[in-house]
Order: sequence, then C-alpha cells, then structure tokens
Amino acid sequence: MEATYFWKKHPNNKFLSGVSAILFTLFFLCGTASCLADVEQIKADAAKGDKNAQFQLALNYLNGQEGLKTDPKEACKWFLKAAEQEHIIAEYNTGICYLDGVGFSKDPKKAFDWFLKSANQGSVESIYHVATAYHFGEGVPLDLNQAILWYKKGIEKNDLSSVYGLALIYTNGSVEIPKDHEKALGLYQKAANAGYAPAQYMMGVYYEKGWGGLQISPQLAFDWYSKAATQKYNKAFQAIALLYKNQKKWSEYYTWIQQSAEAGVPEAQLELAIAFRDGLGQPANPKEAFKWFLAAAKEGSPQAQYELGKTYKKGTGLDAPNNEQAIHWIEEAAKTNYGPAMVELGQLYWAGQGVTQSNYEGKSWIEKAMKQNEPEAFLALAKAYQSGKNGYDRSEQKAFEYYVKAAQLGSSEGQFQVGLYYSDGQIIGHPDEKEAFKWLEYAADQNNKEALYEVARRYEDGIGVSVDKNKAFKAYQLASNLGEAKAQLRMAKFLMTGQGIDKDPTAAFKLIQDAAKNGYAPAQYELGMLYLSGTGTEKNAFEAVKWFEQSAYKGITESQYQLGLAYGAGLGIKEDKIKSYAWLSIAGKSANQKMVKARDLQAKKLNKDEMNLAKVLLESINSKMLNK
Repeated sequence: MEATYFWKKHPNNKFLSGVSAILFTLFFLCGTASCLADVEQIKADAAKGDKNAQFQLALNYLNGQEGLKTDPKEACKWFLKAAEQEHIIAEYNTGICYLDGVGFSKDPKKAFDWFLKSANQGSVESIYHVATAYHFGEGVPLDLNQAILWYKKGIEKNDLSSVYGLALIYTNGSVEIPKDHEKALGLYQKAANAGYAPAQYMMGVYYEKGWGGLQISPQLAFDWYSKAATQKYNKAFQAIALLYKNQKKWSEYYTWIQQSAEAGVPEAQLELAIAFRDGLGQPANPKEAFKWFLAAAKEGSPQAQYELGKTYKKGTGLDAPNNEQAIHWIEEAAKTNYGPAMVELGQLYWAGQGVTQSNYEGKSWIEKAMKQNEPEAFLALAKAYQSGKNGYDRSEQKAFEYYVKAAQLGSSEGQFQVGLYYSDGQIIGHPDEKEAFKWLEYAADQNNKEALYEVARRYEDGIGVSVDKNKAFKAYQLASNLGEAKAQLRMAKFLMTGQGIDKDPTAAFKLIQDAAKNGYAPAQYELGMLYLSGTGTEKNAFEAVKWFEQSAYKGITESQYQLGLAYGAGLGIKEDKIKSYAWLSIAGKSANQKMVKARDLQAKKLNKDEMNLAKVLLESINSKMLNK
C-alpha cells in the first residue's frame, strides 16, 4: 500500500511585515522616516483608524519593537483592526492569528474567511492557505476540486508551495481525483528544480519507489534527499538514514542519523532512539535510547513523548520505573491528539495505573482517539465489549463491530480477530471460512504471526481456500521465525519427519525449546518427550520432568500422565507414590484406558492413610490448575 503524503503548512507560514509597502505609505503621509520611531504617534494614528498605523503597531507588538514588549494578543488585535479596513497583509496575518491560535482562540473557519478576503485581493500566501483549507478540510468542507482551482491560481503567481500542493493531490488521489503519478512528478520536478525543499524530498520518494514511470534508483533518491536535507527539511534526514538502513550499511546509517540528531532534528532524534532501543545493526543500548527519546520529546515530537512515557513506565534504561513521568509524557503526547498516546492514556485510566482509576476518563480518551481514526482505539473498545470490563456490558456483537472498524483502518490485530469471528460464525449466524481466510490473509500480509499460523493451517488443510502445501510451509516458516509458538511446533514436526525440508532433529529440538520457553503448553510436553527419549538432544530425565510439570498444571493430559509415571518410577525425580497417584488420577479423567489402568495400579499401592493424603493433594493440584 502506498503511503499518503501530507504537507499542510506554507514554508513561510508566519506573519508578513510588508515593510517596504508600509514605509512608502508612511513617507507619503508625513514626509520623513522619523515618524516611524515615534511609537506614540503611531498609537495615536492607529487609534484614529489609520489602517497603516494599525498594521505597523501590530508589527511592533508582535516583534517587541519601538520600545514595546512582545504581545501577540495585542498584535493580533491591531492586525484585525487593519484587516477590517481591507489591509491585504493584515488580512493574511489575521488569518494566521486564527489558524495558529496566536492572540485569539484557534478558529480555522475565521482563519479561512480572512485568507479568502486577502486571496481575492491577490495575496499569494493567502491563495495558498485557501487551497490547503479546501485540500485538508480546515475551516471549510474538504473539496479537492476547489483546492485544485486555488492551487492553480497560486501557480499562476509562481508560488512553488502551490505547485507542490497540487502535486500532492495527484500523488495521494481520492474518490474524486484519481492518482496520477506522472502528472505529480512533472509538478514536483518543476518545484524541485527551483530549489523547493519539500518537492526535492518527494523527488527522492519517487525515485526510491519508481513512481511516475521512473526507474527505481536509490542513488538518485539519495541525491534528491540530500538536496532537501541541506535546506534542513526534516523528512529528508530520516529518508537518507532509511536508505542506509535498508542497505544494512549501519556505519553510514548511524553516522548520518547521529549528525542529524545532534543538529536538533526531532525526526532524526526519534529515529536514533528507536535504533538504539531495538539494537539495529549493533547491541541495544537502552540508556542511549532514553536520551534521544527525551531529546525528541522536548522538541515536541508526539511519538517521542509517547515512547518516552512508555520507557518511564517500564523503567528501560533507567534505575527504576517512574509512573509520574510516564503519565506526564503520555499526557503531553495525548494533548497533541496523537492517537496511540490517547489510547494508552485511556487504558491507564481504565486500569488505574499511575492515575486514579476512572472508567469515564478512560472512555473519554479512547473516544477522542476514535475521532482521529486511531485503529488501537477501536481495538480497545472491542476488547472492552468482549470482556465486559471498563464500564461496558459484555457484547460479542459490539466487539465484532469495533474489530471490523479497526480492521478496515488497517489494524492487523483487528483483521485477525475479524477472521476468527467469521470462522466461528456465531455473530453472523454461520461460519464463513472464505471470508475468514480473506481477513486472516490481510493480517498475515502485515506479518501478524498468529494470522500467519492460521493462514498456514488453512492452506495445509484446505479450509476456506484450496490446499497448497508450499504456501502452507512458507507461512508456517514465516510465523515460526516471528516466534509464533504453534508454528514453531509445526515446523519442528516437519524437521523431525523431513517433510518439505531436510530432516534435522537438532533444529527441531531448538524450535520446540523456544516455543516451550515462551509458555506454550503443548510444546512443553513435546520438549519433555524429547528429553525423555534423547531425540535432538541428550537424554535428561530431570529436564523432562521439569517440562512435564509445567505443562501438566496447564491441563496437558499427556504431561499429567508422564508426570505420574515419573513419580511412580522415581525417574528424574524422587519417587513419591502419593504424587504419582494424584497426577495419574487427574490424567485418568480423560477416560484414556492406559491412563485409567495406570491410576488403578498405583491406587493398589496406597494404604488408607496414603489414599487420604493423595486426595488432599489432588484437591490442592486442582486448585492450582484452576488458578493457572
């Protein structure tokens, strides 16, 4: 799936001074530049309604000039007064006041109205802002056709930002406007050749992905990214680092990303923090990861603030966890409407971790994240309905509906759950394995390890799809490599039998051992059997009993039986006929004849007092099993 590229802010998204125009006007009015220094005269003229004086006074307040203290609120007040008298630059600046919430409360609708007035008088900056308002639905309903119309007006005035904005529409496409990479490429080329950094970055993207009829060229992508980077265009730093990362040129990657991070680029700081955290190309370094998460968080990166909060919560790279700081940074990220942080904060309120437990506050944050179409928010609500917790009544129907929404937003977990619901069939009234496979495959395409296992199983058994042993094997292998315990156990059996792969009992043992260590009970039983028989490893009765015991408490009948036999024979553990009977008795509930026979034989070895002790032990074991 192609990424969506956004650029909302004009490169000069700041107040304009119009100094030359104002100087000319004031010279004409008073005949000398000395009147500009007379701030009291400017105040007097502004109070009388002189729009040029009002504009100049606004600039003085904005910049802290002519002996006045910086006062954005007062500046925006005077910009507004001048704008009401159709001062073109004041109209634009008033739009900025409302757009960014400087001096006034943030109001995209009022910002648009002032940009439109200024644009109709020919302000190129305002023309661009009108176009972006229509492009992204800020202050007006989203209307790409209107956005194109206004971008073209900007292009007529040689505005490179408008060239870029129009190109973005063709890159992203929509229901109204189909994607047209060739048309977008032509526009990016025009702006990039004129030195416009965002367009230079996009030229790098197009060469990296081979869009618009270009041949894929990492070198030309690098060249364009470098041009954008020299202008401090932040996205370019990360793009260059990723090129090196994709080529596994770790020395160059770290050199580039570290230089960028040290230069104060938040994106680079975040990228470097993640690299240190995950150990990319070198051992993980939690302390360095924390350092750069903190640096990027202080620069205002919502993702870094969120990651920093999670780092404080876990205490990774720190002497100890710090819940107070964890909540602080997660809240900071959530306040910026960063979806994952809002979901995390909501779940913290639900759990009462670091904050006072509140189902209401939790729901509030989750719903805010839902308005941002954050997939994790829909997942959180689905799980709340599924479990009947956090103030929600249990409802599988509601859970299914929210899983579907998460799935449609691209959540692999949501897609996996929807697949399971279709396979189960209770919500829709009947199983639908074809629909189940479709959703499971979506999730598998995102390397969801559980979904990969289910897709593999369906290819192997022909459930909802035609049997394809090769595809099954590949999916099992991918899931196994990702640490999916069930897939590891299945791959181990292939290795044991030589089915579809060279026979390798040692490799099979290693896979089963990994799955067992991850707590997968069937693998723990299989590992016990391998130790017992010495398959793929040396015989070790002690290790066998250890793994039988772990899986026995998890309800694996064969493990309960093997553990009972081990206690009865003193194999790998001290002989104990009471414990032997207790475990064989639990296994015998399966009605398996060999287990029932073994239990009955062991019972004959117990006297009355021993049998009573065995019954007490049996109750204790059953209680522990229920708790597990």
